[in-house]
Amino acid sequence: MCLKFIFILIFYYYCSSIWFNRDSCCVYGIPRKNAGCGKQHIPRNSRVVAGNDTFDGEFPWTVSVRRNGEHFCGGVIIAKRWILTAAHCVYNKSPASFMARIGEFHLNRQDHNSRDYAIEKIVIHNDYAGIVDSETGSKADIALLRTRQEIRFSEYAWPVCVPSSEISYAGQEAIVVGWGKRSEKSEAYSDILQKAKLSVVDNKKCQSWYRSSGYLFPIHDHLICAGYQKGGRDACHGDSGGPLLYKLADHWAVIGVVSTGVGCARPLLPGLYSRVSSYVDWIGRYLAER
Repeated sequence: MCLKFIFILIFYYYCSSIWFNRDSCCVYGIPRKNAGCGKQHIPRNSRVVAGNDTFDGEFPWTVSVRRNGEHFCGGVIIAKRWILTAAHCVYNKSPASFMARIGEFHLNRQDHNSRDYAIEKIVIHNDYAGIVDSETGSKADIALLRTRQEIRFSEYAWPVCVPSSEISYAGQEAIVVGWGKRSEKSEAYSDILQKAKLSVVDNKKCQSWYRSSGYLFPIHDHLICAGYQKGGRDACHGDSGGPLLYKLADHWAVIGVVSTGVGCARPLLPGLYSRVSSYVDWIGRYLAER
């Protein structure tokens, strides 16, 4: 454990100190000068009712990734000019066709706290093949978007933390956030940013559930499985690229990126997420760019 900690310190100094750590937890945020990553700045107010609606500013790192002006996928702020999303959202597409709307709450109108940022660069993981099949499953479905201008951080636009090491999270509660459809049969995306509490399922158990339902593609270690045996809660169409979040103390970390699944909220078929900790080194290489 001690040797691992020393290695992490050496690595972070090598990467021009773009990472920082909090001694009290196992979350590493990006970059060092934003040591408050994953912090919520707006307190919950009494107008929020029970249900899946978030309140404005509750998850200030959430991004509406828009293509040709329309919501296309989700994303999450991880640095001044970088957004994390899913590779399948941007694969073989031009950066010029995308923009990132940050500080968004209502999808169908631009809120006064939101701001649009042009995308100048798309970085897709080299191992992403552009397909999901029965042999490879969902592999390296992760991408980075670089904004043309620096993101103006505020209580409505703030970076989330990035996990530093491989943790299973099995049995832990996490939250998925997005504007996706409320159910498999819904015709429209949600107008208000939604959240759903999910249970992280052990990958072997998840694999057995999928196989019992007739789906054989492998659930590798680089995936996180989250949902319930009986279904009922899940990410859905329009949530792709959005974050699966885990809270440790008072900081939120993005532990997964919405990748794939079968339908929405079906029994024995939890959603599958790219495990962010599997790609931390890859992310760090690009965030070192100036």
